[in-house]
Amino acid sequence: MSYFWRPELFRRFFSFLKPTRPVPESDRANFRNLFFDIGWFGILNGSTIAFLSIYAARIGANTSQLGLITAAPAIISLIFALPSGNWLGRRQTRGAVVTTAILSRMVYLVYVPLPFLLDNFGGQTQVLIIILATLVMSIPGTALAMGFNALFAEAVPLEWRGYVVGVRNAVFAVTTTLATLLCGRVLVSTTFPMGYVVVFGLGFLGAAMSAYHLFRVHTTTEKYIPPEIDGISINWFSRLRQQLRTDILRGPFGRVLFLLIAFHLAQYLPAPIFPAFSVNVLKLSDQIIGLGSALFYVTVFIGSLQFARLSARWGNRILTGVGLVMLGIYPVLLGISTGPTLYLITSLVGGFAWSVAGGAYYNYLLENVPPADRPAHLAWFTIGANAAILVASIIGPLVGNWLGLSGALIVLGAIRMLTGFSIARWG
Repeated sequence: MSYFWRPELFRRFFSFLKPTRPVPESDRANFRNLFFDIGWFGILNGSTIAFLSIYAARIGANTSQLGLITAAPAIISLIFALPSGNWLGRRQTRGAVVTTAILSRMVYLVYVPLPFLLDNFGGQTQVLIIILATLVMSIPGTALAMGFNALFAEAVPLEWRGYVVGVRNAVFAVTTTLATLLCGRVLVSTTFPMGYVVVFGLGFLGAAMSAYHLFRVHTTTEKYIPPEIDGISINWFSRLRQQLRTDILRGPFGRVLFLLIAFHLAQYLPAPIFPAFSVNVLKLSDQIIGLGSALFYVTVFIGSLQFARLSARWGNRILTGVGLVMLGIYPVLLGISTGPTLYLITSLVGGFAWSVAGGAYYNYLLENVPPADRPAHLAWFTIGANAAILVASIIGPLVGNWLGLSGALIVLGAIRMLTGFSIARWG
């Protein structure tokens, strides 16, 4: 036992969670609350977010309805991104983030009584309620996503972002894994649908506590007020163009935006094929799929411990590209899999790749956003990223039908690799 238990190695492994230099006193509370925020969000992710579609499928949702539940946030973001950016630009960042966090996350309470009411409101009625609730929460959720990026940039100094993102990713991986395992155990141990009351209740607790810790994050940056438009001196087209902030697309941020849109497109192209291939081709059981998910988050955690050092050494642009290249290995390995062994190995590779790419692209974005004009720039990023997700959700299945699921995974994995190389080389 003493051979396997090496306290010094254990301490050294987790020492990566500690910063390489003392954290300034003025930043400690913000960092701590940002860690608690993502920890509670991981509980939400491993409970309600992970099992909502499964509950919907069990009560009779068809594939189109399940797809709408997944696509709803992207659809709403495309509609409300620019208005949200304008709204955020005229408000203090912290207040806007707290308001939208409360408005969006309180909707998770709607899901809690649904299993109790299954006999009163049939399956299709409940599916409709789930879709509508997802659409409603996505309206303030769009502003929250953009506002949090601005809040993070204001609350975390540039030199500390790699460390904070790395720890946040590690905490998120741990709490998501624990919540998923706990909820899976609850669902196995209880009769349907009562176990989902516990799952959705735990998710609402995570959502509420995450919003509470966002409330405790403070910034000192003054809000940015866009210049007023002189209605006499400019025509209608110029007024519209200034409202849309098309100047952002022509500036240096335009190239970064294009590459990050390509990042999201390449990332999400094979996503619709993963579940179909795992179930219909590999014939994997729910237990193996669950184990694969757990292994994925284990390596997300391990990779996140190294993120701050990698970011400091190589920079976020290089890591974004390299991470996407590694993410391209995931569908390629999955496409040549014939059973659970390579599938589980693939999950390990994918988790480590995401620990690199997921943190790096976020910091790469913030590095290229002017501090005085964050809301408008983040609005264009939100539009581009969600448009890429929608396009990928359409094209991915078409490629799967054309090449077959295995061939599509290999081709789309290669596209991920080429896109990642382009970001690392020309970003």
